[in-house]
Order: sequence, then structure tokens, then C-alpha cells
Amino acid sequence: MTVTDRPINARHASMRTDVDRGVAFVYRVALRSGLPPLAAEELCDRLVPAALDTTKHSWETRDDRWVSRSLATALRTRLNDQCDPRDLEAALAEAILLDELVLLPTRQRFTVWAAIVRGRPLAEIAAETGWSTAQVRRLLTAGLTSISRNTASMSTV
Repeated sequence: MTVTDRPINARHASMRTDVDRGVAFVYRVALRSGLPPLAAEELCDRLVPAALDTTKHSWETRDDRWVSRSLATALRTRLNDQCDPRDLEAALAEAILLDELVLLPTRQRFTVWAAIVRGRPLAEIAAETGWSTAQVRRLLTAGLTSISRNTASMSTV
């Protein structure tokens, strides 16, 4: 393997992750917007490959949020006439929030999930992980700040 192969391999690994995130994003939005599961699957088959077409996106200008931005735009266009716009926007907001959670660094993601989603006390998280309560608080704050900042910027897509 040469040095020039590494970025290519990293791009392929990133693409698999982008596809997985894209399918989860579209499927979640479709179901929450009121589409039946079969229609949600068909929507995934149509939208995800088109939205993730690498010829339309430059590797240098993309960030981790290009998947959700591309798919949110495509879903708004595709589903706007098929479902209640309020249901669609609520479904998009939920999918964007969960996608942001996936993009957090591992320790922040674990802390946010444990504290916010599961409702566990910070002291319990600290005892389980061996981190100090102050570390857990910093990880939680950093994770929530990142999610808030990025979901606010996504709401204007």
C-alpha cells in the first residue's frame, strides 16, 4: 500500500458511513412523516444514492453535515406535497438531532446519551466510567453545545 492509497481508503470508509447515515436519516423522516415502511424503503432507494453522488460534492468542501443537508433538502422537495409540512419539519428536526448525536466524539456521545436520553445522574456516569464528575460535566456541556450550534445552523437549510 502506498501513501497515496490511504486518503482513497479513508474516503471509501467515510462513504460507507455516509450511506448508512443517509439511509437511517431518510427512513426515519419518511416513517415519522406518515409514509408506510415500504414507501420509506423505496424513498431510501431513490434519494440516498442521488443525494450522496460524489460527483456533485467536492471532498475538500464537505463537512460531516453534508449528508443531512443534502437529504433534508431532497426530502423537503419530495415529501412537501405528500404529508403535513409540520410533520415533515418535526421529523427532519428529530433526524438532524440524532445525526448530530452520531457525529459527536465517542465520549461526548456516551455522556449525552447517558445523561440526557437515559436520565442518569452525572455522579453515576462518573462512577461507571472512572471519569471525574467534572470531566463528565465538561463532556456533557461540550456535546450539548456542539449539538445546539449545529442543529441551529441546520434549521435554516
